[in-house]
Formats: sequence, structure tokens, C-alpha cells
Amino acid sequence: MSALTTLVERYLDYLRHEKRYSPHTIAGRARDLAPFVTYCQSIKITDIRRISSHDVRAHLSRQHRVGLQPLTLHRHLSSIRNWLAYLVRQQLLDANPASVVRAPKARRKLPGVITADALNSALNRPPADVSDLRNHAIVELLYSAGLRPAEPLALNVADVNQDQRELRITGKGNRQRIVMIGAPARLALDRWLERAVNAASAAEV
Repeated sequence: MSALTTLVERYLDYLRHEKRYSPHTIAGRARDLAPFVTYCQSIKITDIRRISSHDVRAHLSRQHRVGLQPLTLHRHLSSIRNWLAYLVRQQLLDANPASVVRAPKARRKLPGVITADALNSALNRPPADVSDLRNHAIVELLYSAGLRPAEPLALNVADVNQDQRELRITGKGNRQRIVMIGAPARLALDRWLERAVNAASAAEV
């Protein structure tokens, strides 16, 4: 067993007996650290004090090139940092070389786009209750006027000109603007308002 592997085992024993981590967590740390130890051995590093931030960064770059995703690399880096931090506390290292290393940024996943057929299918489904009418009106407004998701939710009845295809929208920074809406959106809005007003009146009786 190499010197680095022995230090990993000491760290895992610390997690097991002193930190009381679960076997699942400990196994995960072991899997994350194993490739780094292998990399260090491949570049002839056997003394823990010879590991530099460049070595940690080079290892992550190599893992990235072979296909590891940024989120996995973040986890690997976290495991390496925690291991080396333990060795600092054990006075086997003067400083943690991984503390200044940053993993590659994860790509932001773009939101999915609903197809025209799926949207039409949802809008053509008969509403079952007032909630369905409200949701139908919101989707029609979003689609017809290009509103931001929060803007239909902030609408008041006073913002809706009766029998007209325009709305007064309050956007970011409380800035107001007038938008035009299509006939389907106007119809959906009127149906919801009529049902909502009737429901409110019935509740008051």
C-alpha cells in the first residue's frame, strides 16, 4: 500500500469512527479520491507534501477531458479538499493546495420548449373548474401578449379594459405598458372573470 493510499485510509477511518458518516458517504469519498491518488502516483508523487494546486487542477482537467461532467468534478474537488484539510489538521501539511482550485463551471440547462401541438391540446381541453379557467386565461395571455410569467399573476380587474383587446401591464420596476391581446385570450379572460365573479357572489350569499 502506497503512502498516499495509507493517508486516504486514515481519513476514511476518521470519517467512519469519529464523524460517524454513513457507509454510503464513506464509499463515495473513497471513489472520488481513488483517481486522484492514481494520478499522483502516475506523476511520481509519493510524498503528500509535494502535491500542489497545479497537480489538483491538472487532475481535474484530465478527468474533464475523459468525459466527467462539471457536477461530478465539483464533487471530486470537494472530496480532495476535505481530505487535504484533514491532513492539515493532522499537521501533515502546512496548507491545503486544493483550497485555491476551482472546478469547471456547470453548464446551465436550457428550459424545455413546449410544442405547438402540445400547447393547442392543453388549451382545447374543456376546463373543469374555476382554477382551470384561470390557468387557461394565464396561458392564453402569456402566448398572445408575450408576457413574463409573473405579469399575468399581478393583473387586477381594473387593468382589463372591458370588451377591448388591451391590458395595462405592470412590469419590472413598476413600469406600466399597454399590450394588445388576441381574440382567444380575450375570450378566455372574460370566461374566467365571469366565473370568478359569480363564485365570489355565491360565497357572499
